[in-house]
Amino acid sequence: MALKLPGALYLDRDLINIGKFKITTPLKKGITMQKIIIAALTMSASLAMANDALKIKTVQSLYRSASQGVDSAVVLERNADASLKQAYRHADKVERQGGMCIEEDPMFGNQDPQTKAKVTVTVLQNGLTQAKFKQYGQNQTINYKLSCTGNACKVNDVLNGGSSFRQELSACRP
Repeated sequence: MALKLPGALYLDRDLINIGKFKITTPLKKGITMQKIIIAALTMSASLAMANDALKIKTVQSLYRSASQGVDSAVVLERNADASLKQAYRHADKVERQGGMCIEEDPMFGNQDPQTKAKVTVTVLQNGLTQAKFKQYGQNQTINYKLSCTGNACKVNDVLNGGSSFRQELSACRP
């Protein structure tokens, strides 16, 4: 008997596979498939909660660095994944040729950010990590697409009102 469940969970008579974790166990007396499924689902939920906590910690760290005076473009580039770093390299090349690629601070959504803003960070059901704060008395919401591997997350994109920062950088022309 084999059973497939969402979240990279696969069960059959002798194997439990949850993402990176593989448990081989022949069913012994007193161990029912129901007990195995419950244990596997509990592990899967724990992994998801740990991943959410890591995403929150990552975005909080971005804003903490910005509040300590580090330019947010530097903060983002230091914490970018390979695709966002490639977009930054493209934008740097365009700017060396006299173009202008970044017109506002992507982390705060304006040109003169109040970096000491109190930021609330949550993970949305769609997997994006959302930062909410006030800028000049106005509510601001910035979403982050993060790529997480092991116990580290990198910024893949910054989304502000449907606008993709990575796409803006990549599309920049002199």
